[in-house]
Amino acid sequence: MKREDSTVLQGIAVLMMILHHFFLDISTYPENFFLFPDFFQRFAWSGRMCVAIFSFVSGYGMYQTLKKKNDFGSMIRDCSKRLFHLYARIFLVIIFCVYVPRLVRGEHLLIAQLPGNIIGYNTTYNGAWWFVLEYLWFMILAPIFAIIVSSRVKMKKRILLVLILGIAGLFGKGIIFYNSTVVNFFEVRMQPTFLFVFAEGFFVGKIQDFVAGMKWSDKIRKYLDRIRCPIVGIAFCLLSLVLRYLYTTEPYKVNADVLLVPVFCCGVALWLKKTSKIKSTLIFIGKNSLYLWFVHNFVYAGLIYFILDWSGYWLAFFLILFVVSLGMAILLEKIEKIIKMRILPNRT
Repeated sequence: MKREDSTVLQGIAVLMMILHHFFLDISTYPENFFLFPDFFQRFAWSGRMCVAIFSFVSGYGMYQTLKKKNDFGSMIRDCSKRLFHLYARIFLVIIFCVYVPRLVRGEHLLIAQLPGNIIGYNTTYNGAWWFVLEYLWFMILAPIFAIIVSSRVKMKKRILLVLILGIAGLFGKGIIFYNSTVVNFFEVRMQPTFLFVFAEGFFVGKIQDFVAGMKWSDKIRKYLDRIRCPIVGIAFCLLSLVLRYLYTTEPYKVNADVLLVPVFCCGVALWLKKTSKIKSTLIFIGKNSLYLWFVHNFVYAGLIYFILDWSGYWLAFFLILFVVSLGMAILLEKIEKIIKMRILPNRT
């Protein structure tokens, strides 16, 4: 995988997310809105796979970043900076998408709920923001994973960290020293499936570097280049998507993503190895995926009743809401750049 592959996957994931959220319950839509409603409902639920894709890409990206750091302190600073930038962007969205509309309508601003919404602990402003809390756990774990895979750290310390994480996981799942409060917090607030997928992405990055450093890596690369990568990639993608569809019997089933998402991500990297219009489009969407995640539910809530009747079909409905959401995402990105230019003119 390369950096652009991660951006492509973010683009795919945010499209899955929007599809999942817009059509979480198709019974709320008019009759004949979907050609095959039963199939489509299950297909939309399968979009929950997006969370694991984001988790995998986050893990892979954090490995690529932290492997360049020389000490634990610099890793902590990098992760802290990423959290600060994420929270600052959420605050920007809250100002324009929550507080300004409430001021216009003469409603209470609910400022007391601001801290919890920024860190994702409470999601009263936007239910899709629960993943912000998950990202906090990612940033806490990333430096620990970096130590575990670092050859500069003594093996005893690395083994000890693995044991501590293993015991903590067993305790969180209630397998040892069962405590209902701890288990509930672990399952609800820490989402162990996505923590595991994040770890997969992180260690895939390490394995990739390990293989690249082997003497016979050039032979492997030449052999792989002989394979028709796009066809193999499409096969991987279809296999993982079909299995995900078959697994999806309710909206929030995710355990299978531990196995399916790495296959899907590998498939996308092989399929879109060469530049194409599809790849360029997904890269553009991926670059705006953060703000798309933040605003698409606001767009949905604000416009659904205006466009539902005359859109007539789910695809037109989806495209209209997606284009408006993308427009808002681009606008917020522009506002962020203007703010940075005003506050940090020497860093632009």
